[in-house]
Amino acid sequence: MQSDHRMHHYGGELYPQAARTSFKFLPSPRTLNIDAIGTHGSVRFMLDDRDYGQAEDAASKRYISVDVTAFSDDWLGFEQTAMLCQTVPRVTDAGEISEGVIISADTDRAAANGTVFDITVRFPAASDSPSLPPFSPKISATMFGFEILIDDMDNHVLFDSVFLRSMKKSIHINKALRANSVQVQNWNGNISGSITSKGQIDLYAHNGAVTINADLVADEASVTSTHSPGATTPTLLVTTVYGPIDATVNLLTARSLDVFREPGNGSLPTYKTILHTINAPLTVAYPIAPEHHNLTLFVSNSHAPTTARLPDSFVGHLALRSQNMQRPLVVHLDEKADRHRRRLQITSVDKHGLTATVQRGSLDSDRQLGAVRLLSSSMDTRIAVFHAAFLKRDVDSR
Repeated sequence: MQSDHRMHHYGGELYPQAARTSFKFLPSPRTLNIDAIGTHGSVRFMLDDRDYGQAEDAASKRYISVDVTAFSDDWLGFEQTAMLCQTVPRVTDAGEISEGVIISADTDRAAANGTVFDITVRFPAASDSPSLPPFSPKISATMFGFEILIDDMDNHVLFDSVFLRSMKKSIHINKALRANSVQVQNWNGNISGSITSKGQIDLYAHNGAVTINADLVADEASVTSTHSPGATTPTLLVTTVYGPIDATVNLLTARSLDVFREPGNGSLPTYKTILHTINAPLTVAYPIAPEHHNLTLFVSNSHAPTTARLPDSFVGHLALRSQNMQRPLVVHLDEKADRHRRRLQITSVDKHGLTATVQRGSLDSDRQLGAVRLLSSSMDTRIAVFHAAFLKRDVDSR
């Protein structure tokens, strides 16, 4: 590392020493791992927007670069406790090849030395390398004690998979991260941001809130049809323990899905959302959805309010259960104002719950219906089959 012995500002603090180093990785199907052990700081994922002059190697912008800056109060102590290394490619238990960067330090001595790391991971934009085939990077970052930020990729990078894990710091995704698979875990910290995926988005927070805007995109592989038994379903899974959930879910379709827009052919874009929390309010809303779709929603909560606002084109079965007999379940559908002329039919009611069906009539007689199941205890449970404040927009714009 190149050391610099002068005062530096970072995170509102002054540090008398800093050191910098960089690692480079070729874009490839390999998984890029960035792991930090026994230290803290921040990591930012962004596009490589640096201006490379003629004197520099223009090919440098084709690499994924990991730039690391270490700040410390005690340089001798830092040299004795910290380790930064680039790992050699290896085969994982799953049979995939991975490589990356490991940053470690003795926890007690690093804290005593006031050591903190600032990490920036830069990805090449596809338009900057027209001669190279497009790539979908796989990223895995276990950064306990690190604030994690994914910057705006401006639709230049489509990740194959993203795995992020932190503790006692926030994880934020700026604008829409596009990835086939996303898994984010945080302890004593919040998760927030926007994600677009054709696969699964899996978010977990312990003692932290999750605020997510998820775009689930259905294509030919995710339609409800007997001709595709192995179909994949765009899925959002959110789990918190003692943390509120606020999820806005847009159900979108790929442009190639025009043939599946009508229900008569037996094929519909299908989506799944599953949300769990304990002792915290939970809200999920679907402002955008195709005219015809199949949605499965499962929600569980206890000792806190639960509210679900379904798409204004939803049809399917509803099942609501609550252990609180003093707070009645609320299901709302304004049939007179409903532009789809849907009807709400209550099929059963008891002291702990109800079941119902939302249908348009003969149009739904030969199609698979969606399903919504809400479980709650000790607080309000409300489901709105149509919420008039929502505005529609073209779901095929992506």
